[in-house]
Amino acid sequence: ASVDSAARWRGGYFDRAPLESDRSFTGAGVGLSYAFSATFRGKISAEYACRLPTVYELLGDGISTVANVSLQPELSMNYNIGFSSKLLDHNSASIILNGAAFYRQAENFIRATTGVRRSTFINFDAALVKGIESEIKLTVAKKLGVSVTATYQQVLDDNEYVGGTLKNYSYRIQLPNTPSLFGNVDIEYRINDFITEKLSLVPYYNLLYVRKFYLGYENIARGDLKYTIPMQLVHDIGFTISKKNEKYSVSFECSNVTDALAFDNFRLQKPGRPFNMKLTYNLNY
Repeated sequence: ASVDSAARWRGGYFDRAPLESDRSFTGAGVGLSYAFSATFRGKISAEYACRLPTVYELLGDGISTVANVSLQPELSMNYNIGFSSKLLDHNSASIILNGAAFYRQAENFIRATTGVRRSTFINFDAALVKGIESEIKLTVAKKLGVSVTATYQQVLDDNEYVGGTLKNYSYRIQLPNTPSLFGNVDIEYRINDFITEKLSLVPYYNLLYVRKFYLGYENIARGDLKYTIPMQLVHDIGFTISKKNEKYSVSFECSNVTDALAFDNFRLQKPGRPFNMKLTYNLNY
C-alpha cells in the first residue's frame, strides 16, 4: 500500500511512503440459543476476536484526522448473554423486549485521541468494556412503530501499571471522551394510499439522549477543572414518500429541530439545525 503521511510534509506535497504488512490472526467463537417457550428465547455467546482497523482509522481523512499507519489490530475476548421476549403477540399489535449484557477484555484497543489541531487513532494497551443494553418495540396494525433503546456501558482503563512498574492512577476508570449512558426513541407511522394508491407516506420522529460525560479522566483534574461534554437531547423529524414497490422514494429530514447544543465525543459542536433531502431510485425494479 502507498500512504501519505502528514509527518513527511515537504514544500506543498506529501512524500509517499510505500508500506507492506503481512500478518495472520486466529479467532474463534461459540454461541447457543434456546427457546424456553414460544414467547421467550435466551442466548449466550463467547468469542476471541480480531478487529482490523478501518480505512478511516488507519488513513484518516487528510483534514481533521491524521493517518496512523502503525495501528495494530484489536484483539479481544468477548462474552454476551441476552434474551428476546414477546410480551404481546396479536395480529393487531405486538410488543417485543430484547435485552443483553456484555463483557469484553481488549488488547490494542483502538480509540481516537486528539492533538493540538487534529485527531488520530491509537492503540490503547488494555481496556475493559462491560454493560447492558435493551430495546423494546411496539407495532400496531402494521402502521405505527415505536422503538426505545438504551445502553449503559463502562469502558475502563485496564492497565494496572504504566511502564510495567508505576501504578496507574486511572486503573479501572472510565476512558475519556466515552459516554456511559445513551439511548434513542424512534416513532414512525405508515400511511398507505397517500394521494394515489401507488404511494405511501411515512412520517417519523427520533429522539437522541446522551448523558453528560468527561472530556478527560474524571479522577485526575480538580472538580472545577473537569471539562465535560454536557447532556444532549436532540429531536429529529422527517418523512419519506415512496412507491409501494419501493422503486423510488423521496425523504426529507430536519435534524435537531429545537436547535439544541449538540457535540461529538471531543466537544466539537455539531451543526445547529440542518435540513436534508434524499432521492432514491432502485435499479433492480
